[in-house]
Amino acid sequence: MKMTRLFVDVGASGIHIDDLYSGVKKFGTAGNDHVVVPISEHIRRLLSAKLQMDVMGCALPMYTVTLDSPTTPHRSEALLVHRTDVEMSDHITSTIDPRDRPFILGSTNPDLPSLAVAVASGTTEADWKESARLLSVDEAVAAVVTASEYDSLVKATAGLTSSDALRFATRQGHRVFWDADAGRTPEGWYLFRGGIEAAVTRAVAASPYADIVWTCTPEYIEEVAQRFATGVHAAYPGKLLAFNWTGPFMSKSKT
Repeated sequence: MKMTRLFVDVGASGIHIDDLYSGVKKFGTAGNDHVVVPISEHIRRLLSAKLQMDVMGCALPMYTVTLDSPTTPHRSEALLVHRTDVEMSDHITSTIDPRDRPFILGSTNPDLPSLAVAVASGTTEADWKESARLLSVDEAVAAVVTASEYDSLVKATAGLTSSDALRFATRQGHRVFWDADAGRTPEGWYLFRGGIEAAVTRAVAASPYADIVWTCTPEYIEEVAQRFATGVHAAYPGKLLAFNWTGPFMSKSKT
């Protein structure tokens, strides 16, 4: 909140809040440099910034320090921007938010040791992931039940975390092996399936709390940008959007 106040005080036109885990940010790369926090934690960040901006009356005439005069009144119209780097992320700090459930990955191979044990014995992370047959919990359930059973389970477990959904399925007598802990890193992070669908999910969740929703992607693909726009606008028509990429300019654009 203090940082938000400092930005508003000097007349910043906008403040963006990202969903990355602090301390491991290295922009322009993927993997362990882009570890996201749960949606709920990101929204708490947005709410803290929004509270500070509302208290300061960001749409009202107010006095702030400027280079010309320390007492010149001006109209501060700072915008709060949600930014997600989830398209380039493959780890998340926690599985606590049900909205992240479709993207949290677990091993479906009961004969495979954990990633930490495998790497310690000389297996590469890439080889372990291939052997683990990584799936979301819903995909793991879908692989062992009928279509009608799956539809019923999805409805019954709506709003549950990955672990609670798994627990419910096993209590119904379905033999499902799915282990998110198996792929945890030494830091405790979980494996995560980043991508445009995850970005849309986060932008929709953040839309009530941010003036603009913004996704960062490793390269420009027109269809991906369009998917982000249509996904957000299906839930929030007319929502202001932002999009950027960190790779080669227009690398795969059809235009």
